[in-house]
Amino acid sequence: WMIKDDVYKRLYLYKEKEGCCEFWFGHASLDDCLAKIYESTPSAVADPTNTTAVLLAMWYPVIEDRKCINDGNTPDFMLEDGFSTWYLFNTEEECCGTFDCSGV
Repeated sequence: WMIKDDVYKRLYLYKEKEGCCEFWFGHASLDDCLAKIYESTPSAVADPTNTTAVLLAMWYPVIEDRKCINDGNTPDFMLEDGFSTWYLFNTEEECCGTFDCSGV
């Protein structure tokens, strides 16, 4: 949705992570910001017709247990359009970077 709005593109989408960090946190905090970035790695989609299988292989949060897993038992609601973007991740680090993985 951000790509459709010129204001959002200008403020939130950067070609380089250094530009984002410098804009939002200033040059003095550049190294600290860069150290905390989780970069997304695009998922390889072997069969684009079976997107459910791709989604089931992604990491998702178990919020009550404060952890992220990819066991193929993703809750149904997380697989739905509009939810998968917020709850499914390519790596455990990305998932834990968004949700608290401190354990119980």
